[in-house]
Amino acid sequence: AHSSRGVVPNDGLIIWRTLTGEYKWLKEHRVDTTVSECDDLAKGHKHQEAFELVERALMEFPDDLSLLYCRASLLIGLRRLEAALAAFRSMLGIPGLQLQWRAISLNNLAYTIVLLEDQSLLPVADDYSSEAMKLAGWIPHLKGTRGEVLVELGRFTEASELLWAAYREHEEAENRAINLAYLSKSAYLQNEPLQAMQLIAEAQRLDPQNDVVARISMLVGHGSRPQARTESSLN
Repeated sequence: AHSSRGVVPNDGLIIWRTLTGEYKWLKEHRVDTTVSECDDLAKGHKHQEAFELVERALMEFPDDLSLLYCRASLLIGLRRLEAALAAFRSMLGIPGLQLQWRAISLNNLAYTIVLLEDQSLLPVADDYSSEAMKLAGWIPHLKGTRGEVLVELGRFTEASELLWAAYREHEEAENRAINLAYLSKSAYLQNEPLQAMQLIAEAQRLDPQNDVVARISMLVGHGSRPQARTESSLN
């Protein structure tokens, strides 16, 4: 049968494959469907509904990496940031974890630390995002996160290159909006208020409900004029 996610097997085929012992196929089908549905819900900012969906799936498949990753990512969306850190650190501890899973887990750990806005943890985020880039630096999400970390570290030139690259390569409005928001924050911290306002306005247009964009918008629109920050000033 056709759906918004492409061709989905009909119930009769699923039942037949179950009766003939094709458990692995059934598991993969259910996991793929759950992850796709969670992704759709998250894009609509329905993170709690998505979280409940993936929790039910994990009761049946508790060790599935896709579901564990989806759950940890949704904790970020719910702004349960300490729980998200614990979940991604737990993934890193899985024996034999494949490099792509390690890369995206490191990336999301770094992103979560950025959202925590704890300056004392920035060196850890720096290490995480740097390692992630070494493993899979061609992925736009990793470029964006690395750029966000570098903004917080005051390394604005490096940050700008990565954030603009991620912005060009992303297709999703949410990710593009976050890239622009951090470019706006970078401009603001460098005492370029007009550019900062232009960038944050475009970020708001792309994703009006994004809370990261909203937080940076408050800084750019209502914050006092900052003292210019550089990497050396943070050491």
